[in-house]
Amino acid sequence: MKKIVKPLLASGICVATVFGVNFAQSGHSHEVVQASEIPYYQFNGYTGNQSSFILDNAFVNAVRSGHVTFNNTSVDNEHSANQGKEVTYAYDQKFYKVSGNVASSVEFPIAEGQVTVDDLIDHYGEDYRYQPAHTDAADESDDGMYSFNFDKHNITFTVYHNHVIKVTIG
Repeated sequence: MKKIVKPLLASGICVATVFGVNFAQSGHSHEVVQASEIPYYQFNGYTGNQSSFILDNAFVNAVRSGHVTFNNTSVDNEHSANQGKEVTYAYDQKFYKVSGNVASSVEFPIAEGQVTVDDLIDHYGEDYRYQPAHTDAADESDDGMYSFNFDKHNITFTVYHNHVIKVTIG
């Protein structure tokens, strides 16, 4: 009987060891990989009525990352200029080079007197390109266009009397 028990016991230990190692290597360990969040912003409606959204950190970060949508149309400046319609409109936004639900750029008005040049610099930073207005009516030194270039998008603010009046993304 001892001769049968010893080999049986040894075989059992070997089998348990082999299956134990395989179980440990079979992916049952609980490794947690945290996905990074991509900033995204979706706007619906008229921009001229709710202009302060352009200073919202969520909007600024979404513009920087290139994930902005207006009224179900995504703005992607890498969108081919040879595709789609020349111009389409939704509410008070003007979309350029639209194909399906993707546009190469969007232009929209901002309610006058709500956003100043200082507000832009506070939220978008001091790394911008300034182009003065080319009209005789430009009686303010701040009048013109302020462009901020990011990896995924360019955003340009048209300023009149120190206040933003129009925004172009793309």
